[in-house]
Amino acid sequence: MQTVNLDELVGLRVTAMDGRRVGRISALLAEDRGGDCVIAAVRIETHGFASRVMRWMAMALSPASLRKRLAQKPLDVAWDKLDWADMRQPRLREQAR
Repeated sequence: MQTVNLDELVGLRVTAMDGRRVGRISALLAEDRGGDCVIAAVRIETHGFASRVMRWMAMALSPASLRKRLAQKPLDVAWDKLDWADMRQPRLREQAR
């Protein structure tokens, strides 16, 4: 079994099966399972910092009808849907939504 500090996982780039970049891990989502804290999923931000700033500016200046289309939610992926063979380069096992 390999030991990893959780803070080392935040910020890692996640790639798809075909090698394209999906985004970066922004958070680890845990849940209580019978008194044990278990990492159930990871949250992946699909935009970099510059894209987030541009999206924020566009939302601030756009009418309400466009804001819903501009707002993109992060991708939550179950822990077991990621290939952790290389802890420095996690890959999606399945196609992202």
